[in-house]
Amino acid sequence: MPKKAVITILGTIMYDDNNNAKYYYDEHLGDLMPKLNKDRYANMLPLLLENFDGYDIVSIYTEVSLQKQQEVIGHYEIDYDIAKNGLFIASDSDKDKAGYKYFLNALNEAIDEYDNVIMDMTHGFRHLPILSMIDLIMQNIKDPNKIEHILFAKEISPRKEYEIIDLLEYLELANLSYALSSFAKNYTISGNFGFRNSDYQKLFDELSSFSDNILANSLKPLIEGDLIGNIKDSLQKLVEDTDIRYFNGYIEDIKRHLDEILQLRKEDEWMRTYRLSIVMAERGYLLNAITLLYEATGLYCLYRIESYSPKLKEHIDRFRGFIAQGREPTYEFSNYTLSSQSRKIIKLGKAFRGDYLYNPETADWSKTDLNRAKRKRAPIPKQESKEIKQCIVDMTDRLDISSFREYLGKLDALRNNMAHGNSSVVVSEINKEFQGALEQFRHFCITTDVLNSKRTNSA
Repeated sequence: MPKKAVITILGTIMYDDNNNAKYYYDEHLGDLMPKLNKDRYANMLPLLLENFDGYDIVSIYTEVSLQKQQEVIGHYEIDYDIAKNGLFIASDSDKDKAGYKYFLNALNEAIDEYDNVIMDMTHGFRHLPILSMIDLIMQNIKDPNKIEHILFAKEISPRKEYEIIDLLEYLELANLSYALSSFAKNYTISGNFGFRNSDYQKLFDELSSFSDNILANSLKPLIEGDLIGNIKDSLQKLVEDTDIRYFNGYIEDIKRHLDEILQLRKEDEWMRTYRLSIVMAERGYLLNAITLLYEATGLYCLYRIESYSPKLKEHIDRFRGFIAQGREPTYEFSNYTLSSQSRKIIKLGKAFRGDYLYNPETADWSKTDLNRAKRKRAPIPKQESKEIKQCIVDMTDRLDISSFREYLGKLDALRNNMAHGNSSVVVSEINKEFQGALEQFRHFCITTDVLNSKRTNSA
């Protein structure tokens, strides 16, 4: 049989023959808790002692509460020794922080002894906002999964009527509110909350997955996958919950923003990446923003290169096919290679060395072992490689892109400086550099469309 306990924090309400209050469970708890033997008690301690058979009643007490509550249970003629069945904590109100430390240590000590625990917070630390106290407790106890309920007798009429509610539900709402607020501001999902409400947990997991993807710049599967749609469905389900009505502002903001991201599906990949760079900068993630802008330049170069000739388009599509097939080594046959080599050949022109997007099907694998073959770059046939590179060089020479090449070099330096942690520049200056790079991207790639083959030298 599991060991079960109710841990209660004792207060100082005394017994009064003429003024015992009425206690009752709210509708939700009424279906879960043992029926009360009677409905009037001096406070929660005798109620717990008389109604929770099978549970040890563990009292956390101070000198004052020990004295007063021993008198209360004496009036009920209950055989219960508070000191023997409880844990003492400091009571000096001038040393609240020390008191909390002792309290949390005592609480963890008590929880360690049991498999299942109900907490009663009705009389403890009444001077603190109750949810703040509960949050403090839940963040510090070692094993929160043992907690079945957190009882609190909500005052309906002072000293006359109390409704017993479960604060665990309210804590979940508070944690959900915090998660939604944090996500709406900067995509972060902090805390290791374990929601008992399956809808809350599902949404929390989905938001966490979104956060992980976007902060890792794993954007293509995020935008083209099902996760954003699933989050929207989960948010809509929450809107239909009356307890969530106070969070509608967060929910609507998140839904609106997710719709904006979904609209990026309609954009070319380079434009999509550029717009996401702006989004990340707005949320304070400068390294991610600079990395995305850097990637957007490569994707723009790729976008324009493949429009230069049918042969180039065919060559690039063949490389995409190798990626889809999972050709090894996968770090070579990757979308990153597509964008990085495209940026590099535009930046270097005739100085570009090697093959532009090598072709594994032209290699002689029979002359080497499989492991080396997986690592080896297979060259394009010499004539084909020359024609491919010459087509790109000729076109960019005709367009005169010297200023764009200079821009690519500066952006390359900014990105490397940030990515390798070498920057000693203050954030405000980095942001200023990024905004300048963003403005130049708009000029070169959007307004001028500098690599468009339809431009002329005089354009």
